[in-house]
Amino acid sequence: MVGAGPTGLTTALMLARQGQAVRIIDRNAAPTAESRALVINHRTLDLLRDTGLTEKFLAIGHLVKGLKLTIHGRTKARVDLAIIPHAVRGLLVVPQNFTERLLADALREVGVLVERRTEFMAATMDPHGGDIQLKTGDAHEACRVSWLIGADGADSVVRKALEFDFKGAASAYTWSLVDLELGPEAEPRDIEICLASGFPALFRIPLGGNRHRVLCNGPDVEEMLPENWEPGAIHWQGQFTTPHRMTDRRLLGRGALIGDAAHRHSPAGGRGINLGIEDAVTLAGLIGETSSIDPKLMSREMEEQMRNRFRAWERDRLARTRSTLAVSDRLQALATNPTGWQLFTLPLALRFIGLLPSVRREVLALLTDLQ
Repeated sequence: MVGAGPTGLTTALMLARQGQAVRIIDRNAAPTAESRALVINHRTLDLLRDTGLTEKFLAIGHLVKGLKLTIHGRTKARVDLAIIPHAVRGLLVVPQNFTERLLADALREVGVLVERRTEFMAATMDPHGGDIQLKTGDAHEACRVSWLIGADGADSVVRKALEFDFKGAASAYTWSLVDLELGPEAEPRDIEICLASGFPALFRIPLGGNRHRVLCNGPDVEEMLPENWEPGAIHWQGQFTTPHRMTDRRLLGRGALIGDAAHRHSPAGGRGINLGIEDAVTLAGLIGETSSIDPKLMSREMEEQMRNRFRAWERDRLARTRSTLAVSDRLQALATNPTGWQLFTLPLALRFIGLLPSVRREVLALLTDLQ
């Protein structure tokens, strides 16, 4: 495994729990201290339930109970997330640095440590694995692996080494965010979307207590904070641009790309970390199933069946990624500069969620990522 973010850690954990011999490397000296991704959705909670991590996420996370829409400073609609058909009746907010810590602890419990300050340099792949070149400080190492899995982010060196195209377009938009303390008018149980004609949208995500994250699809989120939120101490702030890109394949022999190494999109929709974890769990499960077959008993027919299963996995992941990028594109357009028509129709749609099953299904699928 190359990359010890949430996607790489999840893959290593799922493989190690199957009894696979796993190495996970990361070029950084320490885990991230920043809480980049936030929302752990319901599909992710279900996928990780057997590991015991779901209960730990619920114990440390902040459960959001509602989704509120404000237009020109006035509350126009609120969705009560108790309508979610799941044991977790809300959206779970867990900062990424906490997520990584829980995953690394779980991995340590099964005897695997992240090898830090270790860089992937090159690979020569074949149908049965690959010969890998690594570097730790000034020391170089050559090793043989049965699988090479790249989860090393948007600038993936594994993707470049395997010569996968990363198609798409760079974002023309700059996002800014700030983690800060707000007053009681900023409801700690609701995610809030603030829209106004001619302005980028504001997204407020409560982190627990009086701490919140506010994002804006523009460079100056601090200047857009409503006065009634009573902005206080700032804990972290930053700017970023996010391209909408994806690879046109996921596999090269026994080399695989998952997570941000294979797809990047706008934070609108909150799918990034969840899509990566889904990549990880499904790939690890397939590797575990196929590696349990004794090579001495493997016939040509069985090898072809195995290859077909990995091709099916690749097709499924590409389809899921295209769907996610399509949703993210639509939400990005809304976040950038909402039209007067959208400001009129969106509150109506949200009010009808409880009345119209078709609308409710669409909204719940977006929020939870459940079928």
